[in-house]
Amino acid sequence: MTYPAWTPPLSAAAAPPPTPSSGSTWLSSPATPSSLAYQYIIPRTPSPDLVSHFAVLRVLAEIARAVGSTGMAAGQLLDLSGASCGGEEEVVLVLEKKFGQMAECSAVCGGLLGSASDEELGALRRYGRTMGVLYQLVDDVLMESNGGAGKLRSNASVVTALGMERALEMVEELRTKAKQELERFGDKYGDKVQPLSSFVDYAVERGFVVDSSANVAASSKAS
Repeated sequence: MTYPAWTPPLSAAAAPPPTPSSGSTWLSSPATPSSLAYQYIIPRTPSPDLVSHFAVLRVLAEIARAVGSTGMAAGQLLDLSGASCGGEEEVVLVLEKKFGQMAECSAVCGGLLGSASDEELGALRRYGRTMGVLYQLVDDVLMESNGGAGKLRSNASVVTALGMERALEMVEELRTKAKQELERFGDKYGDKVQPLSSFVDYAVERGFVVDSSANVAASSKAS
């Protein structure tokens, strides 16, 4: 693949300081996402007829972990503390915490409710985390290729920190990684895995194309 020319990224010293977002305000409010999840899930779960009490508890624990001090809240703290001004490892860590953990939670909770094995849950966890980072990374590429229009949901932008060329390389790396995690389900579940595999391609192809002249452009959604 041929990548477009890109300008050198801002250095940590030149990068603008991170500013609080509505997400940080929401996370610090008394009505945290996890407590709202409990209020919704518990009274609406047909337990134990269809879902065991143990499975519900594991789902609630997964949600608490995803939004708590080792998950989304940690990512918000790292983002606001300037970790996103570092190198690739630091930027990816912020994306994994802020976006990867939530997608991971979604994938794992589905597995818990479907009585997945520990090995299958591990694969779903890695798939979900990869998808969360991939989806946000594509958002960054779209925004940059659209002239910066829109509002970043995170200060951690691979495009800003490392350039468009590396961002596009990472898109393909993450796409491959996510699909590899799904391969272990093929023999047992067959075509039932296809929606998860198709979502990987949708996450990448939903809004931009790399044409033959190596221009990256947001595709029009107008009909």
